[in-house]
Amino acid sequence: MSLLVERGDWTEDKSVLCRIVTPEEAEEISLAENVQRHAMHPADQFEAFARQVELGRSVEQIAQRFGVSASIVAKRLKLASVSPAVMSAFRQDQLTLEQVSAFTVADDHEAQDSVLQWVLDTHFQVAPHSIKNRLMQGAVPESSRIVSFVGLDTYRAAGGTVVQDLFGENGFLTDTPLLHELAEKKLGEVESGFRAEGWSWVERITDRPSWFYSTPRLSPKQAEPTAEDAARIEAIADRLTEIEENEQSQGLTDEENEEYDALTAELEALQNAAHLWSAEQKEQAGVFIMTEGAEIGTTYVGVLKPGAKKKDAASASTAESDSAVPTIPNGLMETLYRERTAALQATLARDSVMVLRVLVHALLMQHHGAMSPRFETPETPHDKATNPAMCAVAEYRLERLNPLRIPQDDRLWPWLLGRTESELVEILAACALPFVNAGKEDWSEDRQRGSSRDIAASIGFDMREWWKPDADNFFRSLTKSTIADYITEAGANPGDWQKAKRDALATDAAKAAAESGWLPAFLRTPGAAAA
Repeated sequence: MSLLVERGDWTEDKSVLCRIVTPEEAEEISLAENVQRHAMHPADQFEAFARQVELGRSVEQIAQRFGVSASIVAKRLKLASVSPAVMSAFRQDQLTLEQVSAFTVADDHEAQDSVLQWVLDTHFQVAPHSIKNRLMQGAVPESSRIVSFVGLDTYRAAGGTVVQDLFGENGFLTDTPLLHELAEKKLGEVESGFRAEGWSWVERITDRPSWFYSTPRLSPKQAEPTAEDAARIEAIADRLTEIEENEQSQGLTDEENEEYDALTAELEALQNAAHLWSAEQKEQAGVFIMTEGAEIGTTYVGVLKPGAKKKDAASASTAESDSAVPTIPNGLMETLYRERTAALQATLARDSVMVLRVLVHALLMQHHGAMSPRFETPETPHDKATNPAMCAVAEYRLERLNPLRIPQDDRLWPWLLGRTESELVEILAACALPFVNAGKEDWSEDRQRGSSRDIAASIGFDMREWWKPDADNFFRSLTKSTIADYITEAGANPGDWQKAKRDALATDAAKAAAESGWLPAFLRTPGAAAA
């Protein structure tokens, strides 16, 4: 005030309104000023809201006094409850707001501090979902397949608890033993149902057997649904469309999510009810029930085991017929094409500049040609954690991106402006590499002269460095005559293969391939020898 008088901006006789308030009221006034007008540090705001609760005010009262929603107040109070160490790291800009939000999924401060140390020791910015998963080790995310299979209502009715995540769409189921007990019970019910239908065999499996894709499957006849079922199917489809439109416009409530899952399951059941299997089909074939992972509860019906024949198949002898089965089953071909893509990526990882050449080639071909490696996320092997090629790609990306501690959101562009050209080359190569696609073409055919084939030839790509055919991953899925042909191609003698058992023949083929370096023709790099 004295300074204003000296400047002539204020007269000595001008009155000033003063109000004497308690310290608590002063804090409330300050909080209101900062919430509604001038932003304060988020950590200060969280703690100020928490003190309002300590003064005896409810969430609704706080929301009303400061003109915000009750959900915002609840989230800020939750953020205020993190451990002092987490809050301190946030104040020092060692954590983002999204990362702090992830810590709120667990109330245990000791656990939060342990995960915080891991985050700070990691040489790259840890994603919020990774923090949540580490804090909730042993718990099952609500979005997991096993939860939808058992049913959230069933789990809760049995006494199971769910930890809700205020900052995410899904919670975590904490009673894992109960969840698996309920899953086992439901799997038993599914199995009993198929046995009651009269199938010749019903088996629970964790992985599909190696012969799964090389044997035929029976198909049911499709019956017309009853008028009642048809009306219900139409009503379900209309409601599902309505829910999907709501999701796009405003998101879904928990109740709508549960309704959507229930309706989807009911629709599938109604559609399956229209499948008519004959007694003869059930006598021939059986059912596989998946019991683990992302496919738990999935059923494969009408499966013919090796040696079983379709009754309507024309076969004059007991010898295997090559005409009904392709040389290499389609499912196995798909698997090997995924392996080839991963292997090509891993080989390219040795040369960042070559990765950029591939990227530039793809971009130029969009304007000057019709063929290019597709720069969309390609299909790669499912065993990403153990597949050698996938591990090599992951290691390449970690080595180049982790030390940079790349920020997120609005801080990313200013950060990029400070990078050198060599750093940008490495970043671009690391980001582009997972999009390189070797395609699904047979490189051995002259007509298949495309970019992925040419790229492979130019970098000296050798599939054998990353994948070799053996009995389990290749030969056991083939017919005996095909195995015999490949043994001959590898430079060995298949002997009297017609009388040999397929397993023994597959073992001999694997040995011949290992000794000669043989590969199936479609996996060989153009210009490379077969062995």
